[in-house]
Amino acid sequence: MSVEQIVKFNFRPIGKAIKDARNKQGMSREHAAYIVGISEEYLKRLENGGRVPRLAVFFKLIETFNLSADKFIYYDNYTGHTIKSPARRKTETMVHTLSERQLDNVYSYISALRKYDAIKEEPKEPEKEIEEVDEVNEAEAAEEIEAAEDIKIVGEKVIR
Repeated sequence: MSVEQIVKFNFRPIGKAIKDARNKQGMSREHAAYIVGISEEYLKRLENGGRVPRLAVFFKLIETFNLSADKFIYYDNYTGHTIKSPARRKTETMVHTLSERQLDNVYSYISALRKYDAIKEEPKEPEKEIEEVDEVNEAEAAEEIEAAEDIKIVGEKVIR
């Protein structure tokens, strides 16, 4: 994150998560501030006002309350949400190490999954012609998924 991003970053959700975790543990603000090594007033401003904590304080707070900073810090450009799951980040990291052939296989697998999910979620029309087309599309999607799963199995054997 750049300095401009940090200045514009909304810390209120982190402060709320800290407050919620503290309350869930039945810990008073006074005791939490003591553990972290800050004043009660400073903790109150972090929890309620979205104040930007010092880095050492931030680490101590997420450690004390067993919080994940990932969901507050990472921004997901694909979904437009401020949450990027650990699985998404790990996948993105792994994708950068793949060959073009491997990327084509991953793309085929994901495309098949999306087609299959889209077909399953589509409302069925009562007309017979549309139902027949859906059955063909569903069969095609199932075949693509089977092929992608075969690729996955072969890929796992190669990796091992």
